[in-house]
Amino acid sequence: MRERKRKRREFVWGVRGGGARNPATKKILAGFAVAALGLGILSPSAAAATDPVPTVKPTSSISQLRGGDGCEECVKRYIKKYGKGPKGDRGPAGPRGVAGPAGKAGPRGPEGKAGTSGIAGPAGKDGADGATGPQGPAGPVGPPGISELEYVEASDSIPANSANGQVSVVATCPAGKQPIGGGVFLNAQGDTNTDKYGLAISSPTTAKDGWLGFAWAKNLPSRLDVTTHAICAKVA
Repeated sequence: MRERKRKRREFVWGVRGGGARNPATKKILAGFAVAALGLGILSPSAAAATDPVPTVKPTSSISQLRGGDGCEECVKRYIKKYGKGPKGDRGPAGPRGVAGPAGKAGPRGPEGKAGTSGIAGPAGKDGADGATGPQGPAGPVGPPGISELEYVEASDSIPANSANGQVSVVATCPAGKQPIGGGVFLNAQGDTNTDKYGLAISSPTTAKDGWLGFAWAKNLPSRLDVTTHAICAKVA
């Protein structure tokens, strides 16, 4: 510690008192003075007494601590031997720089997991009717039908006061046709005593060519008219 103080006093004396008369030595000492001034080792008043030391502001940049001929290595050796001064205060932040260009788009990330199903929405309105489609193919032939319907009738009667009167009346269909229905109508001339007359048979004939009506009358005071009807048609 004492050795460092002694050398510092010698350095200051050499600068102030002009101890170095050689021009090269004066340049080296001037460089040391600049470095000492920037590092806080030498006061500005002491540095002003040197020649040719330029007036500079204290700084930590080696490039601004050069003497008359810029002895940068001298400054470095001095700092290495005697050390640096205390660290100065931090300067204010500089202005914000211009934004750089946008970088390239990164690679596409992996596909995320499928989300949960949402709630079903309300049912939509019925759409408009579509256009009529083309006609379909003809269907198969149906079962045999009937054609050429025709009504046929026949009449007969039982005389009045017949003790055991009977009559059979057949309504016969034309050739090629057969009965598909029929019936018998009885007319007792207004007498409503059905205990004295009646209908015994009303059905197709055995040969299926007409309709049969069979009636009777017993001591009926009036004539009994019997009319048989047949509904005839061609059956395929």
